[in-house]
Amino acid sequence: LIQNYSLLLVECLCILLSFVLAILTRGVGDSFHLFRDTYYSTILAILFLHLLSYFMFDWNTNIFKRGYFVEFVAIFKYNCVLILMLSFFLVISQLAENFSRLIFFYFFIYNIVITYLAHLLLKHYFIKIYRSSSSSNKVIVITTSTRAESILSELISYPEWSFEITGIALLDCDRTGETICDIPVV
Repeated sequence: LIQNYSLLLVECLCILLSFVLAILTRGVGDSFHLFRDTYYSTILAILFLHLLSYFMFDWNTNIFKRGYFVEFVAIFKYNCVLILMLSFFLVISQLAENFSRLIFFYFFIYNIVITYLAHLLLKHYFIKIYRSSSSSNKVIVITTSTRAESILSELISYPEWSFEITGIALLDCDRTGETICDIPVV
């Protein structure tokens, strides 16, 4: 729940920032005052379409397992779908003739870059910072000494952010005070 709503909020903020940057890049001047209502309608539509596509396609499945390139491809696909839906909205609502194609292009490019960077930062936050915070779940692993190292290596390398391994208990021997993979034996 924390992951999904955090991503949803961050992506909405990325959309707003991308749209504002696209308008500023195109030039605010007279065009903003002339097409202000079109811009407001468009940003509301983009946010609605984002929410719709977020729940229809579930773009962020396995986000913590994706590498850099796969993440970029997923964000590119998401933005292509968002742009297609926005194009359809602009044509249906007859706002297409009042909407600058340059803003459309700038928004597409900015949103890809900003969303990609935001996803990377959010993944870094959850994996590096949230995992070791007091809000995450603390886990103790109970196993045998022969399997301890392989189990811990697998759990540590798993990109799950919601828990932190704080100790290990061995069933077959007493090695209290030692560490296995930097995890204390308790």
